[in-house]
Amino acid sequence: MGNDNFDFDQIEFERENVKIDKGNDIALPGAGWLSIKRGPLIAEISKPKGFKYVIRKSMK
Repeated sequence: MGNDNFDFDQIEFERENVKIDKGNDIALPGAGWLSIKRGPLIAEISKPKGFKYVIRKSMK
C-alpha cells in the first residue's frame, strides 16, 4: 500500500505567519481543524508550498 520509495525531501515548504482570533478555527483540508478557544493565536506555519488553509468562525 502506498509508495515506500517516496522522497519527502522533494516537497518544497514555505513558512507563513498567522494570527487567529479566539472563536475561530483554522481548517486544514484533508487533515482536520484546530479551534482557537483563547487568543489570539500568533504562530508561524510551515506548510507544503501551495497548500491552502481556511480561517473560519468556530463550529459550535
